[in-house]
Amino acid sequence: MNPPSQHAWRLRVVRVAFVLVLGATAALAPLSAVVVPSRLRAALDCLLSKDYVMDAMRELGLKPGDRAWVRYYVGSIPGGGETPGEYYIAVYSPDGNRAWLLIAFPDRQARFVPVNNGYRLRKIGRNWQADEGNGGLASYRTMSQFAGWLARHRRRYRIALNACPRLCSRSAT
Repeated sequence: MNPPSQHAWRLRVVRVAFVLVLGATAALAPLSAVVVPSRLRAALDCLLSKDYVMDAMRELGLKPGDRAWVRYYVGSIPGGGETPGEYYIAVYSPDGNRAWLLIAFPDRQARFVPVNNGYRLRKIGRNWQADEGNGGLASYRTMSQFAGWLARHRRRYRIALNACPRLCSRSAT
């Protein structure tokens, strides 16, 4: 058997390199192609137009224009009251060990009404602990469990923090 010619050898190297680059690109594509749901974006932008939310973001070390990791859920939280359609949005600190769970619900005009309540979250080991919100110990326990579930089971999105008051309901302004 004759050894491959230098040209054939180079062609094989190019083919292998092409396959490796193509494979790496395909593996990274899902990370870069994640599209932020428009309703999540609208709810968060509305919330960010409120002073109490911006105070919470500063507490996390975030400012307008920064990018933050966010997870969300729409609906009722097990152990809480019936809140169909309500948006629960967790915005995480840059180190990922602190967060604020913010709440808004949509109105009939496709805008959002921010709930003037949120829960400060701290990661302790593998669990999340909620405090600084309405409802006392029972609510903190429920929100702590929910925050853990959210962190384990919901996709996270990297979102620029930009306030947009026009996305808030007229009754919320």
